[in-house]
Amino acid sequence: MLEQLRGSQEAQKNCEVARHRLEGELREMAMRLEQSEQVAIREGKRIIAKLQNRVTRLRVCAIRSTDFDFWLFFFLFILARAVD
Repeated sequence: MLEQLRGSQEAQKNCEVARHRLEGELREMAMRLEQSEQVAIREGKRIIAKLQNRVTRLRVCAIRSTDFDFWLFFFLFILARAVD
């Protein structure tokens, strides 16, 4: 009976050690997850800003192109009238 009690105590001690180890691993994993989420958010914001900048540049190019097309058409129109 004493042997059985010692075996139970040893098993309980092993379970406590394992529980503490697993709790430490869980805390570490939670911390790594939080850090990964922060990096993902930061990178996502950086990518969004980069894409917004690209869209703005494309809009400016489109406006300039439209202005250029307008002035080219206007110049050709005036030139055609001058030739007639």
